[in-house]
Amino acid sequence: MLQLAAALLIVTLGLGTYVDIRSHALNKHYRLISTAMERIHHKNDALSTLIAQSILGRDILLSASYDSDLAQLNASMEEFEQLVQAEGLRLAGEIIDIRASSQDLRHSERQALEMMRSEDWVTARSIIFNTSNDLAIKLQAIDSEIAFGALRSEMAQRVQALEWMRKFMMALRMVAVALLLWAGQRYSQRMQADLSEQRRLRKALSQANEGLESKVHQRTLELEIANNKLATMSLTDALTNLPNRRNFDFTLEREWLRAQREGHGLTLGMIDVDWFKAYNDHYGHPAGDACLQKLAQALSQCMLRPSDLVARYGGEEFVFLAPATDMAGSKIIAERIVQAARNLRIPHEGSPFQFVTISVGIASSVDCHYRRGYVNLLEIADHALYEAKQAGRNCWVATTPLLFTPEL
Repeated sequence: MLQLAAALLIVTLGLGTYVDIRSHALNKHYRLISTAMERIHHKNDALSTLIAQSILGRDILLSASYDSDLAQLNASMEEFEQLVQAEGLRLAGEIIDIRASSQDLRHSERQALEMMRSEDWVTARSIIFNTSNDLAIKLQAIDSEIAFGALRSEMAQRVQALEWMRKFMMALRMVAVALLLWAGQRYSQRMQADLSEQRRLRKALSQANEGLESKVHQRTLELEIANNKLATMSLTDALTNLPNRRNFDFTLEREWLRAQREGHGLTLGMIDVDWFKAYNDHYGHPAGDACLQKLAQALSQCMLRPSDLVARYGGEEFVFLAPATDMAGSKIIAERIVQAARNLRIPHEGSPFQFVTISVGIASSVDCHYRRGYVNLLEIADHALYEAKQAGRNCWVATTPLLFTPEL
């Protein structure tokens, strides 16, 4: 009986050690595979976002890191496949699906890159911002989620098998302990110490996993905040804190299409600071910057609706958009803007008015040639601004097609 108890004890200890080592290795591989899958998912999202931001910003430099990011994605994919093969997991089908969906996305992105390099932004935009590409992105995300689910399921089965073996070994160990109880309390205490150590290790492992997940989540949030901040900075004028030219161009295109689709008017106004070069020459460029900042704040207060937009167009020029606004409403806005500049009463000895003033030219989409697009709206507003300057400045002018008919 003693020999049987000793043999049982030796066998259970050996198998228990094997189970612990195997469980530790399984958890380690699971963490490595999960981390690799997370990197693949994030890199896929990063590549898609990189191309989309480059197209929206019409800046090829935003996609400069595409090739290096793609190389990192491929490296992560190779690492993922090697880990799966090393563990003998049955995920071949899921890997093929992930590769196929990823290749579809990369094909579209490469086509878009070629269009961007040839300055064909319209085609690049149509390649990326369409239903089939959105479907490919969703399909890639679904394939990743399916693979992750299959991984969790198979790992859970293996963990369950190890747990069953651990419980079985525990039962045999208890039998051996009962048979060897008469051999001394010391041996029993030693066994209890082993059990306590196993519980401590499992708890430590669980805490380590929780800590890793928390760090990954925190890092992801930090990256999202940083990306949002960069996106905001790229669309904001540094001096006036108004939307910049890029932001305005994007908004104009969007509102023009909406006006066509919904059948409402769209008003655009070009604003120029009168005799601003003379102001800079007399007062200096720092004073000129301060003048533009005050005017920018006053112009912002003139736009009363959330849908209205005032932006810095360049130099001393500003521009405003007023969606769903007819010509009568745009004239009210223009008068409000001109009066707001007068009310600032910024001294300007180089102006016949002795104060800084502005001139405004306004145009409405109902007066445009729709087949020429929003470019015609800009042309009409710019011509109206020219007429305001010819009229002596410090005023606004609304040009109609009867007064201005550009060549088609």
